[in-house]
Amino acid sequence: MATPNMILQMANNAGTKSLAVSYGVHSVERLRQHNPLGCVDRVSEIPQWLESFSADIA
Repeated sequence: MATPNMILQMANNAGTKSLAVSYGVHSVERLRQHNPLGCVDRVSEIPQWLESFSADIA
């Protein structure tokens, strides 16, 4: 089973963007080592984060 760290590292290796979630096993600091575009604390925050991200790149 892939851990969050492994998933974020695979995204980096593939050259894709990622978004971390802080409600799992690993600390935010550890997740941020893999350079996700952001980190949310709740699933309910993802739509707002996506809207904000979309506005930033438009």
